[in-house]
Amino acid sequence: MNLPKAILLLAAASMIFSCAPSRAVLESPQVTPQGKLAGRAEFGLPIPTSVLGSLSNNYDAVKNSAVKSVSGDSLYISDSSYVKNASEYIIAMATDPLMPTMEMGLSYGIFNRFEIDYHWLVTGHALGARFQILNGDLKAALGAFYSWQDYELPSIIGDIQSNLGFTFKRSDITIPLMFGSKSGNPEGFRTEWGLGLQYQLSKISYGFDGSAANYVETWTSVSGDSTVQKTMAAVPVRSTYGQSFGGQANFRVGYKFVNFVMGLGVYYQNYGTFKLIDNRSISPSGVTYLPKIALEFRNF
Repeated sequence: MNLPKAILLLAAASMIFSCAPSRAVLESPQVTPQGKLAGRAEFGLPIPTSVLGSLSNNYDAVKNSAVKSVSGDSLYISDSSYVKNASEYIIAMATDPLMPTMEMGLSYGIFNRFEIDYHWLVTGHALGARFQILNGDLKAALGAFYSWQDYELPSIIGDIQSNLGFTFKRSDITIPLMFGSKSGNPEGFRTEWGLGLQYQLSKISYGFDGSAANYVETWTSVSGDSTVQKTMAAVPVRSTYGQSFGGQANFRVGYKFVNFVMGLGVYYQNYGTFKLIDNRSISPSGVTYLPKIALEFRNF
């Protein structure tokens, strides 16, 4: 990959604002104690292999959208591969975007060994709860989260979304299990480590509303005496289901009421089966690497 190509792909990816699914990379093995409150601002950069492959394979479609304005409401691109490549690319980018993420979370200990959680995902929300299943030197917490959000590409490559009439919504159920231990003075310097597993079930609703139906693919037959025309078909909004599973590790270092947190999650993802506007179907899958950092505040 040459330098201008790499720069364009990086710019296109980095200007997407957070719409990735919530993942419990930085959850503590200890739940928030009863009557106490904790808040966290976290930042991450998912690195999904499926999107990296799609960016490389469908580079021309991304480039055309990033550097060329399409006139009017109808899609007209002379390269007949545009629609095919662009629809594959936008599915990959929607299911697990390669982009910086930001997430704000609050947790409150409502009962002994039981907390409730709210996360703001910029383009969506998540609600959840966690229960302390081990509370000795080795701690363990089991949680469940439900999140929902819409999806929209930024202007630098948003022509793909508007031209194809692409809509996308998702909801996720996430089950994290964290083990770990802590040391130090709760009112002074302290450290904590966590290791865990995670399972996620995703419902993805998507469609192509027919904006690309005005696009006509034409070519001359082998004999050269006729032209064949094929119109791309709209895909009404439909749902597919995907799953992911993997593990995460994190480390906290803090003083009094403030913690710095860093972590890494690695997940295998099967995103489900998607129908495209040229009547093909694809089933993207791959591994996602998710490094994260956070600043955490708590009154315990």
